[in-house]
Amino acid sequence: MDTNIYFENLGYTVSDNNNLLDKEYNISQEALELMDNAYYLSAKGKKSAVKTIQKYIKLFPKIPHFKNYLGVLYTKLATSTKPVK
Repeated sequence: MDTNIYFENLGYTVSDNNNLLDKEYNISQEALELMDNAYYLSAKGKKSAVKTIQKYIKLFPKIPHFKNYLGVLYTKLATSTKPVK
């Protein structure tokens, strides 16, 4: 089965364009750079990164990626019981 047809039938579009939703989420160049940093910080799993990523969330509250990175970080820190707002 052709997976593209399968996803189209479900109403999804499959793309390898990682900038596809930038316009929808109003992701500026500054936000993209901070997203790269948040990704790196969450992957490292250091407790000191929590405040930095929380700052990014306050700067760009409508960009869900930062909340995802914070969730990843909490999971790595084994403190995932703290709610992510």
